[in-house]
Amino acid sequence: MKLAQLQQQFQAYLLQGNNSLATIITDGPRLAASAKLEIYLNAYQLRLQEALHSEFPKTQVLMGAQDFNQLCASYIARYPSQSASLTQLGQHFSTFLSSAALTSQRGFLSEMADFEWQLMQAMQASDAPTLSVTELSNIAPEHWGHLSFTFHPSVRLRHYHWSVPKLWKAIEDNASPFAPRPQRLTWLIWRQEIECYFESCSDTAKIIAEGILQGQCFAELAESLCESLDPANAAQTLLQQLQYWFKRGLITGLTL
Repeated sequence: MKLAQLQQQFQAYLLQGNNSLATIITDGPRLAASAKLEIYLNAYQLRLQEALHSEFPKTQVLMGAQDFNQLCASYIARYPSQSASLTQLGQHFSTFLSSAALTSQRGFLSEMADFEWQLMQAMQASDAPTLSVTELSNIAPEHWGHLSFTFHPSVRLRHYHWSVPKLWKAIEDNASPFAPRPQRLTWLIWRQEIECYFESCSDTAKIIAEGILQGQCFAELAESLCESLDPANAAQTLLQQLQYWFKRGLITGLTL
């Protein structure tokens, strides 16, 4: 048998449970062929679980180690790794927790998993040079109406029904975790250099962020604010929010 075929059969055993490889592995004086293969299978499964532990540490704290390990095993069975890299292994974990019998009635767990996943994605996002607010002042005001903005590639906008970012921070700071509380808020998540940041959005900031992500220009963003603000103040409020995001390193592009 060629090496490539042997490798394919070994992969099929690990990923699909295809045990045809056992027919070409010889029994040893202490271990049968099936026992030898099972060592590799168990090691592979443990490595996948370790990856989930590293991706969702705060979720594990809230859930407890025993339940977390049980759900990891079930998750891996439903969503086996499809890549040589484990960076995308946990991409469905939040959705899985929202429907799993053990966690579906505790919505804060799936939201915590989503929050941890978004932090990791922000950390792994590509980098881009940020712009200073002077870049905006260099553009003549009469052209601002057609101006559109680009967020840093790490920026994520997430809507949560529970206070999971605050709970995440409490666990991170080794404070006593408080009971999760229902709290409907929108959160911005982004990375600056090697640090991830997050903050809740006001209703106004939420509207502006959603508009930027949809590609709206300055005039369209201001118009969307007129539904909740005095039209006379919409443009100034928009400008103040944009200036704040420039200073926080969230804006990387201006397009006329």
